[in-house]
Amino acid sequence: MNGHRDADPAAKAPPARPYWVTWLTLLALQGLSLGSAYLPLGPFNLVINVGIAIAMATLVLVVLMHLDHARPVTRITAVTGFLFLGLLLWLMLADYLTRPG
Repeated sequence: MNGHRDADPAAKAPPARPYWVTWLTLLALQGLSLGSAYLPLGPFNLVINVGIAIAMATLVLVVLMHLDHARPVTRITAVTGFLFLGLLLWLMLADYLTRPG
């Protein structure tokens, strides 16, 4: 151990192509979300933008956080966190819809 790194650090690095494809896809989805904000779609605008946000979050989780290769306990923890977030959002919506005035 003389403090030097391996001779070829690129040999252990993951391929960059999936990250570039993910980045370009996220940019395209962000542009699609921005473009849909200017379309008069009524209540479907929210539905479309939430769908786009879910697609973007899924890309980040699977590709950038490597949940596709993670241990089962990590996957269960991630899913549990999102289920808890969904429960909190549902309770917030229920509170908002049941308030008078």
